[in-house]
Amino acid sequence: MGNGAVEEYLKALMHPVRRMIIRLLAEKGSLTYSELMRLTKVDDSGTFGFHLRGLRGLVRKNEEGEYELTSEGWRVYRALKHLEALGASEEQEAEVQAGGGEVGVSKWEVVVLEDRFRLDVDYDLLSRLRREGKKLLVRDIMTVVIHDVPEELLDGVLEGIEDCVTVYVPKRFRSLVQLRSRDVLTLKEYEGEPPKGEGILGSLVSAIGSAVSSLVSALFSAGFPVFGNKAYIRKEVEADVKDRYRLAVSLKAGALRVETGEGTRLVGEARIRREEDFKWRATASGVEAELQGGSLSIKAPRGVEELDAEVRSGSLVLGLDAGALRDASIALSAGSASVHMKGLGRCVVDLDVNAGSMKSLLEYGAYEGESLMEVKVSSGSATLRLKVPEDVAVDLDLKHSAGAAIAEVEGFRGTSYRDPHYDAAKAKLKLRGEVRAGALRVVVERVRSPG
Repeated sequence: MGNGAVEEYLKALMHPVRRMIIRLLAEKGSLTYSELMRLTKVDDSGTFGFHLRGLRGLVRKNEEGEYELTSEGWRVYRALKHLEALGASEEQEAEVQAGGGEVGVSKWEVVVLEDRFRLDVDYDLLSRLRREGKKLLVRDIMTVVIHDVPEELLDGVLEGIEDCVTVYVPKRFRSLVQLRSRDVLTLKEYEGEPPKGEGILGSLVSAIGSAVSSLVSALFSAGFPVFGNKAYIRKEVEADVKDRYRLAVSLKAGALRVETGEGTRLVGEARIRREEDFKWRATASGVEAELQGGSLSIKAPRGVEELDAEVRSGSLVLGLDAGALRDASIALSAGSASVHMKGLGRCVVDLDVNAGSMKSLLEYGAYEGESLMEVKVSSGSATLRLKVPEDVAVDLDLKHSAGAAIAEVEGFRGTSYRDPHYDAAKAKLKLRGEVRAGALRVVVERVRSPG
């Protein structure tokens, strides 16, 4: 397990739900999706799916469709058990050392401020925390503004900054803050008065610009061949697949293209700097591919029944004949995605955008039953165009805690729309959207059947 993998796994295990998933699979054996949801007491399927995707490399789906630990997952479980066993004694020892053996002296308590649109770290906040013997951890906030306070105050109280989009910092504090930051897209210096609130649009533009900058940096560092600045290795792969199969692709940095190809064999071409940057595995249920840097192009035969695509930093172009699709999950974190799927029927589609930009065109064919779609935007933007047959009833509900969301259906503009005949319709499409920071636009176009 390399240092990069260790960092990824440590980040994945920061959330207690993910640690619980690891323990359950180790102690109870393989479990279904619904069983894991029930045991972890997570009621929302989209939220649970988000946590499950955060355990890539540690958890996999077996041939029976149940989830189980990978070899790395077992190693992480053993490490968790070891740390838990040591935790109590080490904590007691640390308290004694910190207090010099004196009664009543204990460790600093860490206060976590998270899930906000903007946070001002100013003198009043820091002074109050210091008086109460607490440190500050800032996490999952779109815009953080650190005010120009006494350096010893900031140094003594600020524990860290994690998973934030933009952090404004006085020029003289840049080094101090940089050393305590992790997964911050943009660190901006200022002099004089702290920046005023730039509003949702300005923050969104900053987020997307940061994501694009992150993408370009990632491509350069990966030696992506389009820039021509480094030599690369070309690898061609192929696999036989069934009439119905699963395709799982994961991109850490670079460019990924997946489109429908002719024939019955799935073929791919990768351009990479190092052999270890590309992994390709044919399984009984389909194909799994992982790219750490470079480019990957896949020609996939018709028949993709389950699609799982993750882009952590890079570019995704996806164009599929999706008549066989039953379950699709596309997650974008820092990058851009263009998605076009046509011929969709009754299926479940999950789109997740975190610091990036996604444009999607989904075209539905004739079907019966209810199709489900869930869209989450944590930071960035998503535009979703849906073309559906005129007999498909639609139920849309978009929520936003910070940011903007809009749905457009036949002249209607708003955040919630439901056809009056939805319950009685033979063909239905239910979409739920959530914007935590950023923007989501959903446009529904009804298409008349030929003739």
